[in-house]
Amino acid sequence: AVLFKATEEQLRLLEHQRLLERETSGMPPPPGAPPPSEGFLFIDKPLNATIYLCFCYAKDSYAERLRSEYKIPEKRWWRLKVRGLAHAHAWVPLWSFSQAKKAP
Repeated sequence: AVLFKATEEQLRLLEHQRLLERETSGMPPPPGAPPPSEGFLFIDKPLNATIYLCFCYAKDSYAERLRSEYKIPEKRWWRLKVRGLAHAHAWVPLWSFSQAKKAP
């Protein structure tokens, strides 16, 4: 039962990654974002890397969806969001995020 659930979660993540891959295909990488490795940007990445890349490519709403579906802890969420926005040089969203509420 445990292996079944883990496999099911991995398949759901892969579907999300395929969708993100389609949405970002042809988009130039934002300044400071890591270049795609082996032709794929999102596919076969861990959940943390997928969320981080969502912020790099300004897919914040999709990152929020992944956060709620996979129940990402608050501290990890803050770390991924700050790192992704900083690598994308998205200073205005980063500033507004820092002012939004108290850090965990």
